[in-house]
Amino acid sequence: MASTPNAPGRLFETIEKDLHSKYEKIILDYTVGLDKIYDRKEIEKKKNEPEFLREYAGHYLGKVGNVFLPSQIQTCIELGNEYSIDKIPVSLYTLKSVGIDPGFSSSATGIVVLEHIKPDNLKDRIRVIETYNIEKGDPTSFLCDCHKACQPVTRKYNNLP
Repeated sequence: MASTPNAPGRLFETIEKDLHSKYEKIILDYTVGLDKIYDRKEIEKKKNEPEFLREYAGHYLGKVGNVFLPSQIQTCIELGNEYSIDKIPVSLYTLKSVGIDPGFSSSATGIVVLEHIKPDNLKDRIRVIETYNIEKGDPTSFLCDCHKACQPVTRKYNNLP
């Protein structure tokens, strides 16, 4: 089998770590192909890409995905610190919304509560003010779990008892 490893703990790693397999496993990273199928200058450029270790060095994805660049994630972290609820308290008079990313089977369900703010009459910002993680989403209990997570938020931000 020839493949690029994806997330750890899945089929590729299971096969790779099977000590009783009748097959020999050979992991060939980019160094084997240097000056043969890979140009050194091209590899040096590729090393700056976030997927380099997975595509060329046989590493597993780990915690880095392929939707957002690490620089974009860093910008979000910096903005999150700048507009944190510790620095700018949540207001009862701003718009709020809830986002749900349903995860079924092996994925978790993520719920975020967002607030629209306009600090110092500058740019409009939407910030995350609450997050919830529901492990191992089950389709039959999905709505109940979401309701349980959102009920305290509704009370909290609508100033209800």
